[in-house]
Amino acid sequence: MGARDSSPSESVLLKRARRASLNLHESLAPFLALVLASMYLEIDNAMYACWWLILRIVHGLTYLMGTPYVRTLAFIGSIVCLAAMALALI
Repeated sequence: MGARDSSPSESVLLKRARRASLNLHESLAPFLALVLASMYLEIDNAMYACWWLILRIVHGLTYLMGTPYVRTLAFIGSIVCLAAMALALI
């Protein structure tokens, strides 16, 4: 019933989930900025945005499962989607 400031040991899955969450938060700001800029400039970046979302879900799931190579490919693919969104704005 306390504040749970100190927890016993954290599981490996919980540690992976926290790292995956931090990784998502780092790329979420540029994604949102690109989506808002696309909406403001009326540029259709929906395909890249959807692929970014799919790849980030794959990245999170493979991070939790501990699958390194697929996780890396999903991460690189999401970065490529962000770059494609940025290039479409030019």
